[in-house]
This record gives sequence, structure tokens and C-alpha cells, in this order.
Amino acid sequence: MECAEHETALSDREQMHGALAALGYEPTVRIVKERRTGRRETMGVCVDIVEVAGGFLEPELVVDDDRDGVQAQSEPGARAHRLGVELERTSRTHDTLVRPPSP
Repeated sequence: MECAEHETALSDREQMHGALAALGYEPTVRIVKERRTGRRETMGVCVDIVEVAGGFLEPELVVDDDRDGVQAQSEPGARAHRLGVELERTSRTHDTLVRPPSP
């Protein structure tokens, strides 16, 4: 998915939870996962083991130019394929995978 992301370190989980609650946000789903990360040149990779949902490999190419998003998105998958990794692309997020289906 092509999007801008903003990230920061979180040193106190409970304080962040309190800040979000004060803004009116409420917990809806709990995601328990173990994450391993790696990087080589402009390519990053996250391997997530998500309780209930299974294992996920997220190859990521960080670009800061005006390259076409579809072209840039195809590059990480092509690299993984050359290594013999079979991937199934999904746009579902971890929270939608672990949330029980609505009745």
C-alpha cells in the first residue's frame, strides 16, 4: 500500500493508553504479535507472528522520490520471489484478521 507513515518511539505504554483514552478512543481488539525486522539497502522486511492469525512477511521498499506507486510496490515482491518465497498479497490489517466475525 502506498502511503505516508509517521512513527515515533513509545517509552511508556500506559501513558500513551491514557492519552488516547482522554481523546475518546476505546480499545476494540487486542493484537498479540512477535516482530522481527531487517534491512538491506532500501529494502526492509518485517516478519510478524500474530497470535490467532499466523505468520506474515512484509517486504517494504522505502522511496522518497516521485516513482509510480504500483511500480514501487511490485519490487519487494519480485525480490522475495527470486529467493523462492511464495507470497499471497493481502490488504487486510492485523486487527481485521484477529477480530471475530460480526453476527
